[in-house]
Amino acid sequence: PLISLGYEGTVLLMQKVTVPATMAPGSELVLKGKVTWLVCEDICLPGRGEIEVRVPVRAEGGGPDPTVAAAFAATRESWPVEVGVEAVRASLGGNTLVLEAEVDPGEGSPVFYPLAEGLIQLAEPQVVVREGKGFRLLVPLDRAEMLGDGKVQGVLVNENGFPGFGGRKAIGFEAGIHRDGGAAGGSGASPGLAVGLAVVFALLGGVMLNLMPCVFPILSLKVMGFVEHAREEPGMLCRQGLLFGLGVVGSFWILAGLLLVLRAGGEQLGWGFQLQSPGFVAFLAALFFLIGLCLAGVFEVGTGLMRWGGVGSGGGNRAMEALLSGALATVVATPCTAPLMGPALGAALAMPEWQAVLVFTALGVGMAGPYVLLSFQPKLSGLLPRPGPWMESFKQFMAFPMFGTVIWLGWVFALQTGVDGLIDLLVGLLLLGVAGWVWGRWNTPVRSSATRRVALAIALVFAGLGVWWSHQATGREPPSAGGGPETDAWGMTWIPFSQETVDRLVAEGRTVYLDFTAAWCVTCQANKRVVFGSEDVRRRFRELNVATVRADWTRYDPVITEALKAYGRAGVPLNVIYTPERPGQPILLTEFPLTPTEVLSALGGGGK
Repeated sequence: PLISLGYEGTVLLMQKVTVPATMAPGSELVLKGKVTWLVCEDICLPGRGEIEVRVPVRAEGGGPDPTVAAAFAATRESWPVEVGVEAVRASLGGNTLVLEAEVDPGEGSPVFYPLAEGLIQLAEPQVVVREGKGFRLLVPLDRAEMLGDGKVQGVLVNENGFPGFGGRKAIGFEAGIHRDGGAAGGSGASPGLAVGLAVVFALLGGVMLNLMPCVFPILSLKVMGFVEHAREEPGMLCRQGLLFGLGVVGSFWILAGLLLVLRAGGEQLGWGFQLQSPGFVAFLAALFFLIGLCLAGVFEVGTGLMRWGGVGSGGGNRAMEALLSGALATVVATPCTAPLMGPALGAALAMPEWQAVLVFTALGVGMAGPYVLLSFQPKLSGLLPRPGPWMESFKQFMAFPMFGTVIWLGWVFALQTGVDGLIDLLVGLLLLGVAGWVWGRWNTPVRSSATRRVALAIALVFAGLGVWWSHQATGREPPSAGGGPETDAWGMTWIPFSQETVDRLVAEGRTVYLDFTAAWCVTCQANKRVVFGSEDVRRRFRELNVATVRADWTRYDPVITEALKAYGRAGVPLNVIYTPERPGQPILLTEFPLTPTEVLSALGGGGK
């Protein structure tokens, strides 16, 4: 992570020298200097010395010394071309400096070098996004407070040269930091999306989040909860709905707080970031496994962890049950991105804190809104079936969606930690299952106090072993994929993502399909099955020789996080198409549901 800037090859550092008027032509001007240097490759070697140069004084108009004229000309040619203040626009997006240059980058990827030392993270990659005849460059900052004077100075360097400047490799500029619209620096992540529009998008996206595949298990539990409470004392259903909504919105506040605190600390995170942690995936797998066992009747609890799923045994603290089930709904919703959510989240993560919290609040209100409205409908109780013995069968049946969720989480965990990690997780779940069975079998009111104490002790031992064994798996690394292309179940060959790869393929005139995805993203997997399961899509990809590039965000990757931000998004799925007809204008496809018709239309130039 330690990177310094320096020179290589032959370097001429030019300095103006004024010849004293008293010196006559034919005399010599003696220039002396003390020099210190550092030569670095694998190790660094310091050096120092004194130099002396004797320069003959010529008459005015005598012309340059032909022995050095070419070196001076080449050095001047290498200097950065100074451009006007309108050529480069600078803004801030979180802890990222966004430079928008109205300059043709040609081939290659421009890199920014600041005048101020310590401003940027030199070890982190800079993401280039081509836009029309210009480009946008996302530069991770190290000390954003250094931009407090409202301007940034530096050079943009392209080793292949800038076509609009005669192939010169460097552009020097000074730009003011724009702070307009609401998002700091124009947000960089979602330019032009004002806070009001972001709130509207978040509200509608939150409503549509209830229709995403990852929320289906919780929907069924809430239906069961409505049936249980519909014919109880007046107002019970209303209170349950409000508390559920508070649990959802409160969880979004907590998530927003975590994201903003980590962003302030320099982390670049996006929607669903917690699922990039194998530890959190293991926790969710254990939670859903225990909820499934409870629903199946292996054990019963009145309060505590199982009330996260709203599956307590009745009585107890129903307020806590409603709050925690709202929290669980938020947790399981994070693997999904609903339509309109993408631009809203992309803008929120680059906005000032209070505006970001406002967007996340709208997202929570949108998601909880349908439940709250249903709970305030008096006619609802007349439409719902009456409670009865059938509910016990329905409750046990609902264990199977929970176990299905565990299978999905196990698949995600295997991609993050390898097959050995999955085996360790399954052993941990087995031990937790033994703990639940012991608890449910011998910790019942008909058992003696001694038996119940022994059962509790044994259950705690097995539960502790299960947690420990599962935790061991979280530290494993996934098997190395070698970094080469991979072929999926539909015969599609995917090239691992890098911005340089995308730029090169676009420059070659190829049609490029860029898929930002993650194993824990349920909507991503649903989109793939629909789109690439279509023979028409696969045939069209072959006809156009489409280059397919995949950015896998299953585990945290700062390069992919920055690339998502460059497209104005904070999470997956995101599918992007570049066509030879519009190489600098990426086509962003619908988050969900993505259809073969939309993909084929975009490939034909008619996409949206």
